[in-house]
Amino acid sequence: MPFDEADFAMQPLSRVKPDALVNWGDSTTMAQRPQLAAKICHCITQWSEIEIFLGAFLGVLLHTNHQAAVAMYSGVESRAAQLRLITSAAKASVPPEHFDVFSVFLSAVVRPLMKERDKLAHWSWGYSPDLPDSLLLSDPSHTLENFMLALRTQPGVENAAVPTNFDRVFVVGDSFLDGISKRAATTKTHLRVAMASVWDHNSPKEHAEYLLRLSNVPQVREGLDRLAQGRQKTQEAPPQAPR
Repeated sequence: MPFDEADFAMQPLSRVKPDALVNWGDSTTMAQRPQLAAKICHCITQWSEIEIFLGAFLGVLLHTNHQAAVAMYSGVESRAAQLRLITSAAKASVPPEHFDVFSVFLSAVVRPLMKERDKLAHWSWGYSPDLPDSLLLSDPSHTLENFMLALRTQPGVENAAVPTNFDRVFVVGDSFLDGISKRAATTKTHLRVAMASVWDHNSPKEHAEYLLRLSNVPQVREGLDRLAQGRQKTQEAPPQAPR
C-alpha cells in the first residue's frame, strides 16, 4: 500500500509559524494536547508489538526452539542491533534472491518506522499557544544546547529565556501521527508475510507466493530495483588496472 510521503514529513516550525511563542520543559505539555498525546502513545505501543513480531521472525529464520530465539533477541539491547541480528540470520538462512527482499524490507520499511518511533519516545516535546492543534518536537541535543546557551548569557536559571532555532523544531499534528500509525499497522502485516515465506509448515509454492507478495510492496520494489540497477552498473564498469 503506497503512502503519501507528506504524512511522514515533519514540517519545521520556521515554515509553519516562524514567530511562534514556544514552551519547553513544561510537565503539562501532553495535557495541553490530550488527543495528540493519546496518538503518540498508540504509535509507541504499535512499535512494541512490531518488536515482538521481529523476534518471532528471527525464530522462524533460525528454525530454532522458541527459548533460544527469545534469549538471542532479548539479549540484544539496541533496536538497530536487533535488526542487524535478523539481517545476519536471514543472510545465513535463505537464498540470495530471498535475502535481497528481506534486506530491503528491513531497511526500507522497518528501519524508517523504528526511527520515527525513537523520535516520539526520546526527543523533547513542547507546545505553542499559537498552534492549538499541534505539539512541537526537537532533538534533545538541540534543546540542551539552547538551554546551556541561555545559562551562559543570562543570570538566574528561572529567568533564562531559551533561544531556539525554529529550523530544528518540528510541528507534529494529526496527519503525521496518523501516518505513522497506518504504516505501523501495515508493517505488521508485511512481517506476517515475511514469516510465511520461510515458515516450515508452508509448501515451497506458498513460500514463493508470499515472497512475491512481499517483494511487490512499493518501498521494497523500489529498493530492489535500485539494488538491481546498482549491480548492473557494477558489472558494466570496466575493471580497474592494477596499481
